[in-house]
Amino acid sequence: MNEYEVIDDFDDDKDEDYIPTSEPTSEDDDDEEGYLSDLIDVQDNNKWKLTVENVLNEISDFEEIDETSKENEDTVTIEIEDIQKKKTLPENIPGPCSIESVSENLFDRPEERKLCTADCIFDEDFPNVYIKKYQTGNEKSKNGRLYDRVCACLFCHKLLTNIQTHLMNKHAHEEKVMEISKLKNLKKTSQNNKEELDKELKQKLALLRNKGNDLHNKKVLHWKKGELLVPRRNGKDKKLHVQNYIPCPNCEEWIVLSSVTNHQIACPASSSRTDFHKGSYMLTVSVLTGRITLKGSKTLRREVIPCMKRDSTAEVALHDDLIVGLGDVWLMKNVDNKRKRKYYSSFHMRLVSRLLQELRKKKDQPLWSFQEALAPANFDLFVQSALACGYSDSSQLEDDELHHPSTPIKIGFDITRLAGLKLALSIKMSDEVGRKEATDFLQLLKMEWSTRVNRISRATLAERNFNRRKPLPDPEDIVKLASYLVTELQKLENDLDPVLADGVKFRRVVMLVQSRLLLYNRRRPGELEALR
Repeated sequence: MNEYEVIDDFDDDKDEDYIPTSEPTSEDDDDEEGYLSDLIDVQDNNKWKLTVENVLNEISDFEEIDETSKENEDTVTIEIEDIQKKKTLPENIPGPCSIESVSENLFDRPEERKLCTADCIFDEDFPNVYIKKYQTGNEKSKNGRLYDRVCACLFCHKLLTNIQTHLMNKHAHEEKVMEISKLKNLKKTSQNNKEELDKELKQKLALLRNKGNDLHNKKVLHWKKGELLVPRRNGKDKKLHVQNYIPCPNCEEWIVLSSVTNHQIACPASSSRTDFHKGSYMLTVSVLTGRITLKGSKTLRREVIPCMKRDSTAEVALHDDLIVGLGDVWLMKNVDNKRKRKYYSSFHMRLVSRLLQELRKKKDQPLWSFQEALAPANFDLFVQSALACGYSDSSQLEDDELHHPSTPIKIGFDITRLAGLKLALSIKMSDEVGRKEATDFLQLLKMEWSTRVNRISRATLAERNFNRRKPLPDPEDIVKLASYLVTELQKLENDLDPVLADGVKFRRVVMLVQSRLLLYNRRRPGELEALR
């Protein structure tokens, strides 16, 4: 887990109500357990970039569908049905894959194999997408397992049970296969480091196998027909939901959402360099699968942008793709709080916009974007700029006490999300340089941010908390105020004529009633404005 502690509560950057914690900082539970579940806004179903109808339009524009097929009760045939007869995905469920994240080979139909329908589990939303059940009954095996799992070849796209032998025999001339062959020969001749060579060999084989399966699965989701290749299969007649499977951004293996944490530990592409916290991991997956776009959702354009203050900070925020993507993230994290979510999103967009302005000033790059700035070489600049945002005047010395110590802490969480967005965008664009920059930057955040930024901010907050005076109100003053409110309301009740009442008197009544409610039972901010 990351050293950060997420701050979900909105405030106006005043630290009087902020209480520091002595517990280790960590991401919030929403990022750990149900992050993707918060990404679905059932009130705005059209904001997802990919829908089944869009995919169908892409297919119909590309080529005509061949409806000829042979019917067989015992086997699954992979024919493409008429578009109008195709069962569509419910409106409140996002599409499982983004069109932009796949290559041109997407338009090739996925390979198929003949299977008995009783041996398959079909998806409830896409009736022609299925997985092969895990079965037993092999007398030659110790545990009775049937070794019928297939993998897709990255080069010829065939489905094979022994992918390693196929690669060595049929595609030995490919560069990636040649690297594997060299490792195998080196392992045979080497007397030392055999364990390390064996580990590297298995890693390269797994990554090559996953790439082929990833391409095959994206074809299946594009055509909405075929066998989904997943590492873990159901042995019983359990329900299948394709949207619950996601590709790992590192190794491209398709995993179920509930096993994300376990997979991060055993991921063949994982290392100390790429082991970042789960929040960024899930955010990257969300962009890769099309659940988050960097162009701004309809909800963002309808709710957040109109409520933003029009100044240079807002202009910088609205012209940076990663900041706009961050706004969508905060909208989705607070999807159930319709009254306040626009303010949360606007606040964090403006916060990182201030950071970008500081970065531009220190780097002397007036047109710099976060896509360019998020690189390991600029990490020290991020630290300086984040601390500068904690001062009322950015020209103050770093030795002075921070005026707003919670600001650098909040910025750290948002920088992590911005780096995750850049990583996802780099993966989609096949930008290896950007991908390495984002991954290394996330690792630097994990290693140094808590010491160089959070430690300073939390020390200031803790000191203020110790020195803060908390005077209790005098009971006589409370009684006097309550009596005054009651008296004034009674006067207005006697003098107020519903026919002749004007706006000023009505506003006076509203203010007195609200004051009375707050004095009687104040629990949390925002309650009064939520009254209907």
